[in-house]
Amino acid sequence: MGLIAYTRLARELEEALGRSVDLVTPSSINAHLRPHIERDLTPVYEK
Repeated sequence: MGLIAYTRLARELEEALGRSVDLVTPSSINAHLRPHIERDLTPVYEK
């Protein structure tokens, strides 16, 4: 996914959810921060 598509996706999600979102890949999360992030993680899937 390119930068423009990434930015568009983040903006569309924020508009749809009415709140800010953070889009990250699992490998980009710092190992020390992972437990804190996973505690607040809310996956969103479209079926």
